[in-house]
Amino acid sequence: MLKKQSGFSMIELLIAMTLFLVVIIAATGVFAPLLMSSKQQASKIETDIEGIVGLDILRRDIKQAGIGLPWDLNGAVYLEADNTQNVTLQDEEWYNDSPGNVPRALVSGNDDGDGVQGLQGLPAASDVLVIKSVIIAGNDVSRKWAHVNQNNIVNEWIPDTDKLETDNRVIVLIPGETRKLHVKFGGSFTTSYVDNDPGDDALADDAFKAPDAERQYIVYGVAEPANPVNTALRMPFNRADYYVRTPASGMPERCAQGTGILYKGVLIQRTGASNGGGLNELPIIDCVADMQVVYGVDNDDDGDFENPAVYFGSTDYYTDDFSLNLTSAEDVRNIRQVRVYILAQEGQRDPGFTFNNFTCAGNCIKVEDSTVAGLGRDFDLTAITDWANYRWKVYSLVVKIEG
Repeated sequence: MLKKQSGFSMIELLIAMTLFLVVIIAATGVFAPLLMSSKQQASKIETDIEGIVGLDILRRDIKQAGIGLPWDLNGAVYLEADNTQNVTLQDEEWYNDSPGNVPRALVSGNDDGDGVQGLQGLPAASDVLVIKSVIIAGNDVSRKWAHVNQNNIVNEWIPDTDKLETDNRVIVLIPGETRKLHVKFGGSFTTSYVDNDPGDDALADDAFKAPDAERQYIVYGVAEPANPVNTALRMPFNRADYYVRTPASGMPERCAQGTGILYKGVLIQRTGASNGGGLNELPIIDCVADMQVVYGVDNDDDGDFENPAVYFGSTDYYTDDFSLNLTSAEDVRNIRQVRVYILAQEGQRDPGFTFNNFTCAGNCIKVEDSTVAGLGRDFDLTAITDWANYRWKVYSLVVKIEG
């Protein structure tokens, strides 16, 4: 005999489902803010790490400004940035010292439209900082050097990893007070390295060798072999440009509309080839709204920088536009500080947050500090879409340069 079976009635199922939905909605109300807070904290930590690493790269490069630059070209000419090969910056050639001027160790564009304005999509152009140095490119060759004697023999370092290699492109400088660039006949400034194994290493062109036994010339590695390998260097140094722009591919999703990316663009040494004179870009910091650069100048050339805000009567000073006065590598000795201020977004958009940590009248943040008041910028946040729902931070980088 079959027993009668019964299940849940429709009303019982509806009541159970309703109770289940109530519990789920209540749990969602508890966990959604926790999830949002967790994402915000993770994004903030990511931003902080990115800022620390990016600023350390910039600090190192500023410290290296001027290393290996010639103070006298002896009539040589060279190429530098080429706008026809480079769509990153407007008027990139404005920062050039070519064809015949001695390269400046530091050059900057001071909100004058000669940099990234019009391309980056920001409300106003950030500063552009251009650093010139042999070793700033960051490749293995540019961090190596040696001596060459009157017999065109180049000293070998131990371990072998510190040695230059065959076809590395190099420049040769005369050491001493003037450190003039040694130029062979015909106005060339570049040769290549030859790793003789076994045997003495040498320069491919012995016109660069030291003239007598009393002197040795300094050989600086500049770039890796070109294609073809005998291609001359574009310039007798390397160059890195720091600037803010919005890439054509778009910004990271977490970045506020109207921000850009701080890039380090290393000038490509190739001549007579595609991209020669353009930039190889390395993204440094995402979600950047502005960058400002200020110099501390040792005006009395006494080797010390006395903060004019502290030491009464000091002739030393801060300036945000030292570019036109810095006419040679020798003049960089008068720069004792480089101060960089970067306004960047911290974390991601938070609809439950309203930013109110303003430092100037209106919805404004000063991209500077009290030491250099008036030399940075009062940045109006209203130019950034949904600015109020983002956290904003000014990174301050102060690099002291020894005399």
